[in-house]
Formats: sequence, structure tokens, C-alpha cells
Amino acid sequence: MLDLVKHVEEGNSFHQVEGISFLSDGELVRTPSRPLIQDLDSIPFPARDLLPLQKYTVTLKDRFMAAALTSRGCPFNCDFCAASQFFGRKWRTRSIENVMEEIELLYEKYGYRAVAFFDDHFTLKPRRTVTFCENVLRNNWDLYWWAFSRVDTVVKNEKLVELMARAGLKQVFIGFESGCQEVLDSYGKDLNVDSAFKAMEILRKYKITVWASFVIGALNETKKMIKQTIKFANRLNPRYIQFGILTPYPGTVLYEKVKNRLMTSNWKKFWGGDPVIKLDKLSSKELKKLFWRAHLSFYGRPKRLFSTVVPFFLETFRDNSRNRKTALKSSLGKNCIK
Repeated sequence: MLDLVKHVEEGNSFHQVEGISFLSDGELVRTPSRPLIQDLDSIPFPARDLLPLQKYTVTLKDRFMAAALTSRGCPFNCDFCAASQFFGRKWRTRSIENVMEEIELLYEKYGYRAVAFFDDHFTLKPRRTVTFCENVLRNNWDLYWWAFSRVDTVVKNEKLVELMARAGLKQVFIGFESGCQEVLDSYGKDLNVDSAFKAMEILRKYKITVWASFVIGALNETKKMIKQTIKFANRLNPRYIQFGILTPYPGTVLYEKVKNRLMTSNWKKFWGGDPVIKLDKLSSKELKKLFWRAHLSFYGRPKRLFSTVVPFFLETFRDNSRNRKTALKSSLGKNCIK
């Protein structure tokens, strides 16, 4: 981005900027890929002081939450996932010292007491995660945090889960994806369906809530298989779920497999809730119905409706009302979130 801005300011050709795509006289131009940044510590922290932070009001357990990224890249390369195309398959990390410096800034200067870590796999190297947790505890910070993880990491590292909980982990996002082993294998997830229940057991033990992801609409998936996944999600009973319809993003393994099956080139349809691939055993209409059925069967249950959905809307209304009545203040002024 910095290179692109400099070229714009100086009036130089976009063709000289690596890693971008643009239209030139109606033709698509894609420049050579840009080398990956190896030393992530060399990147400055986000200039949060330039943002109207009082307008950023996402919360974790009633605490305003900042966003941070401590690593780039994902080595797993699941068929449908574009993460490895954005940041590469080589996992590159910031030093723990660098990460702690940013967390201290968020905690002391901006007054945040919750952080969402958007690394594709925050717990990829358990030893690194242990060091992070030990630093948080050593600083005696009252910090809540949210992160991505995987079923197998949780199952193999219960002691790590316990430590993360003590260091403030309150919620994890996990891609369970399917309750049918055949479908799970077709996604390239390299996971066992049955291990999901063990992962949930461990996370509940340490009072960590789960945001679970599922994907329906595999090429040979049947209605029976999708219903199996819906029942599977209900049995797991995480705090939140999201179902997505299998969507092939350009650059992914999946896109190369199904580009001849695409039913539309309207990119507005590629948001994860519209069928865009011609399937072997399901029509688009059937798949869309199953998509909505999946969400309704989970959130429509009376217990879930009153424990999750109603409180969510009440909390949203309360936050909006509070934000209209008063600006978020701290000793550092309007740009702080304390």
C-alpha cells in the first residue's frame, strides 16, 4: 500500500508496483507477486490515534475489543480457504516481545481490556502461545481475548487450553466444517469428525465459549449429509455458529476444481450465502433452503433463542443507545476507548 501511494503521489506508472491488479484501457493488468515480508517486527503498529475509536464498538463480554495480528500465513491450505493466497503458506510471526509491546499500548494508552487476534491459527505453535500467556499473566493484566484455533490443537494440548483460559482467553473460532467425514475429507481439512466432541468438552471445562464454522454444498454432498451436519452442529452446541455455502474464491484449490461448474460471474453472489456451483446431487434451491434451515434449527430452539439471540439484540440496542448519548472517554481524549 505504501509503495502504491508513493507511485500515485509521484505520478509514476502502476505497472512498477508489485502485487497489485488494475484496469488499464479496459484490460486487466496483474503485476508480479510481491515478496513476502519476512521480518514482521519491522512493520509499525497501526496508527490507531488517527481513527475515531469511539465508533468501533465491537465487544467481548461487555468489553470494547481491539484487533491485532501476531502472525501471517497458514500452512494447511484447505481447498476452499483463500488465507494461504493472501499471506502465503509459510507461517511468519512477530516476536513475542513485539506483540507484548503492542498489547501494552492497547492496554495502557487506549484503555482496551479485550483483544481479538485475527491470526489464521493463533495456536499453531503451542510453545509460542505458552510464552504469550505467561507474559500476560506476568504483567497481571485484566485482559480478555479471542482467537482462531483448530480442533486437533485443542485436543492435543489441554494444558495449553487451561493456560490460555487463565491468561484471559474467552472465546475461540473453530472451523468444524462438517459432521460427515467424507465431506470433511473432500475439503482437505485433515481432521476427524469425532474429535470435535472432545475439543468442545475441553473448551467447556475451562469456560471458553466457541464460535463454530460449518460449510455445506460440497460437490457430491447429499441432503442427508447436510442434515447430518446440522444435527452435528446442534449436538456440539457451541455458543455461536455460522453456516456457509461452499464458495470458490479465485486462487484457491477449490476454484481450479470447479471453475467449469460456476453458475454465475456476479461477484456479489460470492459472499458465502448463495449457491454459485452446480452440484451433483442438490439443486441451488434445495441448497439455499438447507442453508437457512441450518441457522434456524440452531438459533430457533427456545433455549438458544433466549440465551443467545435475544441477549445479542438487547446488547446491541444498549450499546447503540449508550454511544448516542455519550462519547467514550478516557484521560487521553476522544480517540481512546477506556
